[in-house]
Formats: sequence, C-alpha cells, structure tokens
Amino acid sequence: MADDTPTSPFTEEQTNSLRQLVSSIVNSSIRARDVQADKKRAEDREAIKSDFAKMLDEKLAAFTPATDDGKGSKRDRKEDVEFATLKRQFAEMQARAEESDRRAAAERAKNRDITLRKAAEEVLESAGITGTRFKAAYALLQQEGRIRYAADDTDDIVFTESTGTEVDHRTGLSGWAKSEEAKLFIPPSGTQGSGSRPKTGQPQVKNGPVTPQERNDRIKAALADWAERGT
Repeated sequence: MADDTPTSPFTEEQTNSLRQLVSSIVNSSIRARDVQADKKRAEDREAIKSDFAKMLDEKLAAFTPATDDGKGSKRDRKEDVEFATLKRQFAEMQARAEESDRRAAAERAKNRDITLRKAAEEVLESAGITGTRFKAAYALLQQEGRIRYAADDTDDIVFTESTGTEVDHRTGLSGWAKSEEAKLFIPPSGTQGSGSRPKTGQPQVKNGPVTPQERNDRIKAALADWAERGT
C-alpha cells in the first residue's frame, strides 16, 4: 500500500531558513511600526512646546514695565500674577515632557532587549538550543558581549566572532552553534544520555587571583551545569 503521507518539497535546512526569513520580516515590520510611533510622539511633544512657547511670548509682549515706586498699580500686580502662573505652567509642562521622554526611552530599551533575545532564540532554536539551555547560552553570549546592536540608533544586530570580527547575527550564531563551546548547550542524543555535549564537571579552583580566561571557564562550566539540570 502506497504511503499517502505528504512530503515537504523543502529540506529541513531550507525549512529552517524560511522560518528565519519570515520571522525576520515580521520583526522588521514590528520595529518599523515602533519607530514610527516614537517619531509621532516626539513630533507631538515638540508641537505642544512650540504652541505653549508662542502663547507665552504673546502674553509677555502684552506686559508693561512695572512702576518704580515699589507699590505698583493693580494692573502691574495682576500681570505679575499672570506671569508667575505662566512660568509655573511652563515648568510643569517641561517636567511632564521630560518624564514622557524618560518613559519612552525606558520602553524603547525594553523592546530592544526583547527583540535582541528573540533574534538569538530564533537562530539557536534551529540548532536545538532551547528552553533552559538557551537561557544559559544567551547569558554566556551576553556576558561576553558577543551579541548586540550595531549601534544605538539602528536595529541591525551583530555577532562578534572569536577572532573579533563582527558579522550578521544569523551568520555568527549559526556558526557558533557548531562550535565546541556551543556543545555545552546542545541536548545529548541517544537513549543512554550520551551525545555531542562533553561531560562537564566543577572547574578546579585555585587560591589567589584568576585570569580572565579562568573566570570565563568557571562561568561556562556553571552555565553548562545549570542547563543540564534544566533538562
């Protein structure tokens, strides 16, 4: 009897590439929408400031110099009150605008962190690094500064290779996932628990100062143990 199960015209590698491409397009659309929203909020704040400054200039132009007798007329006192009120309103408006800017900056930073993490997760997931193992691998890459935005004003994400060369994060993470270092975070294969990941153990601790390499080795070993316990 013939097998009627439909077969995919794509290989597994092609399917993963298509998934990454679709995810990249979706994320780019989301980022573009966020950029436009931030731009619109900034334009609205500047328009409010401009309108209020114009109103303030018009009010100030209508004021007459105060008298020099120390007493002042009723009109002088009224204008002083109006001027003080306008100054207070302007100061409050500036404070609200600054607070709005701080909140927008914090929200932007939060969204960029989420996007960065998702971008790494999409690539490493295709290599089998998921769940707790991904958390450990991502923590290591973050601690070493291997994955980051190319600049604060761009959404381009780069990966720093062991040679110090910066490449697109998809290329860099795909290559890193095949490295000996990444084997720490790849689930073991086979029913007996043996697989591609080398057995990890507690690093030997010595007294006195440690080198940066020794410190990183300890961190990697701890992260690998954490990932293994999370299976």
